[in-house]
Amino acid sequence: LPSPNVQAWPTSGQTAVLVRLLQERGLSAVSIGCGEGAFEALLEEAGVPVRGVDLDVLPSYKTMRCFLRGGIIRVRPDELFRIDEPSRTCLCFVWGRALPW
Repeated sequence: LPSPNVQAWPTSGQTAVLVRLLQERGLSAVSIGCGEGAFEALLEEAGVPVRGVDLDVLPSYKTMRCFLRGGIIRVRPDELFRIDEPSRTCLCFVWGRALPW
């Protein structure tokens, strides 16, 4: 389960709709602000290619759990929007209950 300070949104029904829409359009997902990647892992398990991206601003990120098989890319704020295939990518912006700063 995700840490107590995060929420896995959307619901399973909403996730299914998002998965269907992404797959119908042949899109992958880049999730900005993914934290531990709990929501992104749901997309990954459903067959959607997912890249989890989060800011590298706290030392604790080095030891944070990761739910994504492909890992999470930790970047500086100025690197957030460097996307390999922007025309074939859906951006997901994810926020938990609390910010770490």
